[in-house]
Amino acid sequence: MEKNPQIRIERVRSTANKQVVQLELRKEQAVTSDGSLLNMSLGGRAKKYVDWFPVDINFLEAYGYDFDAVTLGNIVSAPKQEMTIDGDNLFNNHLTRVSDIEISTRPGELFPEEFPVVDLFITESLSPSYDGHNPKQNPSTKEVMCKEGQPVYWQCETKIAEHEESFDTFIQSDGSKEAGAVTTADPLVAMMSNELAD
Repeated sequence: MEKNPQIRIERVRSTANKQVVQLELRKEQAVTSDGSLLNMSLGGRAKKYVDWFPVDINFLEAYGYDFDAVTLGNIVSAPKQEMTIDGDNLFNNHLTRVSDIEISTRPGELFPEEFPVVDLFITESLSPSYDGHNPKQNPSTKEVMCKEGQPVYWQCETKIAEHEESFDTFIQSDGSKEAGAVTTADPLVAMMSNELAD
């Protein structure tokens, strides 16, 4: 595991709670047989990690991010408004508190002197993690990906990087169909079946 995972803040989004914003955290990791950059540049793929991480409205100032305070004040006036971080947007480069500012949701309490290094982890399971959690789909066919007839659910989570139990957990789809799902015959197969029946 990397000591300082390259997690970037893609954007900052307001929430219904004016004292809390969400940081869109992103990371890309090479997916190659040998892990080399050369292999990546010649057609390897990158595994993409994305998670929304809620923080107190004063978090950005406390840890020294370069942002426009007026824009931040404006976006919290309504949910789902967005802004970006100026300059260095790598989350793990801003772990030492630089300003003694209170946590707005806990008056009188300061942010920790040192914030822990975080990383993004993928967890796949056979049950949804929250209401409205949609199962994984094949991007080409839009079919639900299953293992033994059960849908596979994908979730990316932000965790403290040093935790030994934190690692990606994947479930290999076996091509089975979702239990109880209605399947339609391939038009070519249906036509051929009709031809053979005649």
